[in-house]
Amino acid sequence: MKLHFFTMAVIVMSITIACSSDPVKPAETNTSSTNSFNVSGGGYTNASFKGFIADSASDASTQTGSAYIVFTGLTNKTGEVFSIGIILNGTDVKKYTVDVDAQTVMTLVISSASGNSSYMSLSGEIDLTKWDAPGGRAKGTFSGSFKSSSSADIITVTDGKFDIYRSI
Repeated sequence: MKLHFFTMAVIVMSITIACSSDPVKPAETNTSSTNSFNVSGGGYTNASFKGFIADSASDASTQTGSAYIVFTGLTNKTGEVFSIGIILNGTDVKKYTVDVDAQTVMTLVISSASGNSSYMSLSGEIDLTKWDAPGGRAKGTFSGSFKSSSSADIITVTDGKFDIYRSI
């Protein structure tokens, strides 16, 4: 149930950003490599996905002992946005391996005017290197393989990193 709710929240956030009335600014003016990753597969070749600069476009929180990390930004394609969500079964600073049964997963939603594409992690690793108290920061790195929810496409995420404000 938690995983379904989180996935739906990421999708709603992506749609809201994609459908905003403000035009999408060029990636170099409102994104940063601080929260970023590279994607290959599914029509991308080592494409750089960069998170928005504002802390309001990302969040890290704790709910029922699990860490929830999400950030949004732009892909390398005009008018396309993404939201990536990471759920860790715990908040200890350590390496986590993607394992659905252990409730450690990543989801990725890519949105454009033509629709949404959702991906769920098949495998991967998240290295949580910092988990401050609320008001501090959550930092780490991640990588993995993701499968499309609507096709046989598999994408590979590499060189993922985040440095996000911790709300609760």
